[in-house]
Formats: sequence, C-alpha cells, structure tokens
Amino acid sequence: MADHNMDDSVQQAPEPTLCNNCSQFYGNPASMGMCSKCYREEDMQKAKDQAVAHEIAAVAASVLPQAIKPPPTFVAPPPPAPTLIAPTEETTPTLADEADERPVQKNKSRCFSCKKKIGLTGFKCRCSYYFCSEHRYSDKHECSYDYKAANRDALTKANPTIIAEKVQRI
Repeated sequence: MADHNMDDSVQQAPEPTLCNNCSQFYGNPASMGMCSKCYREEDMQKAKDQAVAHEIAAVAASVLPQAIKPPPTFVAPPPPAPTLIAPTEETTPTLADEADERPVQKNKSRCFSCKKKIGLTGFKCRCSYYFCSEHRYSDKHECSYDYKAANRDALTKANPTIIAEKVQRI
C-alpha cells in the first residue's frame, strides 16, 4: 500500500509532443508548442511586422498633415537695380601687382629660396612657404607677411578701448 500512495503523489511528466510548426523537433508548451528554432523565427517575424507597421504609421502621419496644408506662398523680392561702377585705379589690376604675387610652392620637401632638400626639418613660414634652417627667418627670405599689421590687429582685438561716461559736476 505504501507503493500505491507514492505513485499517486508523484505526477508524471506529459508525453513529449512534436513541434506544431515543423514537426522535426519536440515542442515546448511554454513556447506555444513549438521548438526553440521555430519560436525564435516566429518572434523575429512579429517584431519585424511591428517595426514595419510603426514606420508606415510614422510616414503616414508626416505625409498627411503636409497634404492637407496649403503650400506656403512665396513672393520674390524685386531684383536690385543695376548700378554702374566706374573703373578706378584701385579696381583695375596692373602689371606691377601681378608681378608681385609669388608662385605656389609645389615641392614642399625643398627650400623655397635655395631649393635645398629639407625633409622633416623644414620650417613653414607665415607666408605659407617652407624653408631650410638658413632661410627660415623672415629677413633671410624676403617674407611677404606683414608682421607689424598682424601684431597691431592682435593688440586692438585683445585690448578694446574703454570709454568711461562723463561725470556730471554738482
């Protein structure tokens, strides 16, 4: 009789069933009777369908309000009246100005003045040319950079003039 009571208290596991989808593997009741592979595929398909539905809803929401709104009206401003500028000496280029321009340095591994190979030890000047150790200073290579004007501008930007209000006398 003891054996009989023991059989009643122990519940037997349900008999394994094949997958509802593919019938190749055993299904699990927790995964709706499908095997793990089919359940994973089903879950991915549901997620993809939800994402597509969300995108369609977003596109429809963005398109529909634009379709209802009338397009904004744009009035173009009248074109400015043409003005004639008489050529002056400042605006017309002269041959002297064109001759003063220096050519672009093509080979940056050579000194611009003496064409000596400089390799990694080249110095770049503020006039945007590369020079050797002998010609790196501005007085040695006829530098076109205006140091006085650059420093004057830097000083005026760094030190703005402060004007105090006048004091009224009593």
